[in-house]
Amino acid sequence: MSMRSLPHCGHQVLHGGLGSRCVPCENGTYMDKPNGELKCLLCSVCHSGRGLTQLQPCTSKANTICGARSGFFCQNFRESSASCEVAQKHSSCSPGQRVQKPGTSSSDTECEDCPEGYFSPAGFNCTAWTVCPEAHLEVRPGTKQEDVVCGGGGAGSRSHFI
Repeated sequence: MSMRSLPHCGHQVLHGGLGSRCVPCENGTYMDKPNGELKCLLCSVCHSGRGLTQLQPCTSKANTICGARSGFFCQNFRESSASCEVAQKHSSCSPGQRVQKPGTSSSDTECEDCPEGYFSPAGFNCTAWTVCPEAHLEVRPGTKQEDVVCGGGGAGSRSHFI
């Protein structure tokens, strides 16, 4: 059990007489090292509104450890407690881009522009522009966000760039 750390007590329990003594931390509090405080420290709370989830509960000897929720990455990591304090939602790629590297609990999503000849209306994968069949003219050229439009009703062929 962790003990409340009295200024003159440290980690020791004083025995006998009317002297001061260390007592165990109450639920919802902890003491991870002697620090001269008369009271145990309050356990941290992992707020889901800050993009956090609890990885390890608080004990009398250690504070709560928070991490990034699914779909979020840790924006403010405290090395001393190995806990995330604030997380941010992963970025979405813009139309005309694709996901180059998906986000993780410690890094944001990385995007890249679609190469020439490809488009992405939703910002996920890049798809090759349609190749209009000989009998159909290209009515509108492709862009990074939209496919080529062929005239005359026939659908052309396409491939995907993932």
